Amino acid sequence: MAILIHTGLATTNLDGSIKFYEEAFSFKVVFKENDILKEIESITGIVNQKCSLAHLSMPNSEHIIELLQFDGQEKNLDINAPIKPGQAHISFQSDDFDKLKDKVLFLGAKIIGDITFFPEGRAAYFYEPYGTFFELSESKLAIKK
Repeated sequence: MAILIHTGLATTNLDGSIKFYEEAFSFKVVFKENDILKEIESITGIVNQKCSLAHLSMPNSEHIIELLQFDGQEKNLDINAPIKPGQAHISFQSDDFDKLKDKVLFLGAKIIGDITFFPEGRAAYFYEPYGTFFELSESKLAIKK
């Protein structure tokens, strides 16, 4: 049996992404470490690949997001949508889609495509100023309170 423990998101600026997720979604840092080399070389199989990372939690959720700022062989990435193998996004359900959309846009996020209508409600993909992807949804699924 497997248990979901976190979602990892690569970013170009760890501190910037932390600030964005704190301000947009009330995340709090529960762990942060800079310039990890040995373990990152081992897990990626890339010599001299290091990263700084942070674990963030948010109220009303047990899920952790892990933000990772790599420093090594990742320089020439052309990131414009979360559709390439290995990329990821996280999704936030909101009972006030328009208010949250306006908030994330004010904080510097960019919408990727269009706000899309699904049977469950509207949804849209965004990326925050430092490259991580997320979705906003007004799905009619229950919001954990």
